[in-house]
Amino acid sequence: MMQYMNAPSNELKSVFSVLTDLLCMEDPLQLKRIQLVVDGHVDDHGQQFEGLLAVIRLNHVLDSRRSYWCIKFLVNLVNKCSQVKNYLQQTKSKWQWAVNWLKKKMTEYSYWSSTTCTTVSNEDSNRKSFQRTVSAQDTLEEATALLTELENYDMDGNGNQVALTPDSDTMVTDDTSPSNQSDTHMSSIEEEKVQKSEGENS
Repeated sequence: MMQYMNAPSNELKSVFSVLTDLLCMEDPLQLKRIQLVVDGHVDDHGQQFEGLLAVIRLNHVLDSRRSYWCIKFLVNLVNKCSQVKNYLQQTKSKWQWAVNWLKKKMTEYSYWSSTTCTTVSNEDSNRKSFQRTVSAQDTLEEATALLTELENYDMDGNGNQVALTPDSDTMVTDDTSPSNQSDTHMSSIEEEKVQKSEGENS
């Protein structure tokens, strides 16, 4: 399941195809598999297996094509498995780093344009260098949209996404809510009782 760490670049497509089927399989172990692949794990002997987010960062200089493939795989996987999106909610900062890196790779050479990339590909050859292609631009747009969505949502106690809206914050902190008005009214009544009691005692 961890072949994405060392398989040749031109074999990653088939590796991720099999991995997609495994991670989309709905059973009691689905979330555990997603966790292992996205964040990695350490086995009983102390050996560490890097997850996809770590592989992206570790390979972004010497094997940038592998980093790109990991991003593309996660983008496609999110569209097929909502559990992956929910899990990425917990690692937004790592996903943000990946998106920013890909954005930099797509813009670091000013001469690049979609019309100049009709013959190169990140799939066919075994080269380790990332190629700026139309497909990569589409992947960047989807990855950026996913990041924006993750930033606009939070998780509730049941692990479900909840939209963060200004209205909901206002409802929580609004001092003019009925409950606050009731508390203020009760305080006034109690104050009148105290004043009346003091007047009778005097």
